[in-house]
Amino acid sequence: MENLRIPYQGSKNAIAETLIYKMREYKPNAKYFYDLFGGGGAMSFKALQMGYTVIYNEYDSGLTVLLNYILNRIKNNQRSKYGLFPEEFYNFVTREEFIRQKDLCTPYAEFVKIVYSFGNNRKDYLFNPELEKIKHIMHDVVVFRNKKELKKLNIILNTNFIIPEELTINERRLNLGRQIKSNNKRIDLQQLEQLERLTVLNKSYDKVPIPLKDEEVIVYCDPPYRKTANYKIDFDCNKFDEWVKNSDKTIFISEYNAPFDEIMAIKKRCTLSAAGNYERIEKLFISKNS
Repeated sequence: MENLRIPYQGSKNAIAETLIYKMREYKPNAKYFYDLFGGGGAMSFKALQMGYTVIYNEYDSGLTVLLNYILNRIKNNQRSKYGLFPEEFYNFVTREEFIRQKDLCTPYAEFVKIVYSFGNNRKDYLFNPELEKIKHIMHDVVVFRNKKELKKLNIILNTNFIIPEELTINERRLNLGRQIKSNNKRIDLQQLEQLERLTVLNKSYDKVPIPLKDEEVIVYCDPPYRKTANYKIDFDCNKFDEWVKNSDKTIFISEYNAPFDEIMAIKKRCTLSAAGNYERIEKLFISKNS
């Protein structure tokens, strides 16, 4: 289950294990992990790997559509000759195709919006017009081993690259990346084990039932952060704060700033800025009534 996740704006993939170990200090007997703002699933999948029974919840129906689609393909052992997804998923997505898919809610549309958007924000196409041409050629070289496109790439870049011989697409991508010192976007999804311990919900965070004793459960929230990049939906922070204060469960919250007790601060690379990557101090809070 290593690296199981969907690329997502604000993903906790790099720090998921650290966060869960910290929450475990406060809830050593918990067997259930409620991820109420599941997003790309980094926290849920890491909790599964660490032995928890996980309830993944995400209000954005597009993400749950894609996640359920992926899980069903894994459960049914459905694969194409290129990998987990059907063959059409492996074709390069142009700016025009991205725009066509942008307002749709199908597994393919969600795949396109996540993989081909800037910072995985699902709104802005990843490449500018000049870079799109190069990336399209590189994609066809890596995925389809297209010799004609490789020749075109070498002419454009005045290079002498070769088609990688590795067996998998990702191995070929890494090989070409070593040759040209650049990377393509991808979804990194491996075989999911023990799916019976994962439940997927599509609800508002405050509508998810938690019929367990407080000591039996870790309730984790990673809501849209206050005064940061725009997310797909508007979020009422005041309503969320009141819900936390009135909950009969201990609530853990990832934020930069929140009106609760801070129990951890950790450096995290932020990729939401068009100006480039930078480090932020991300904090973990716990509800004061715990």
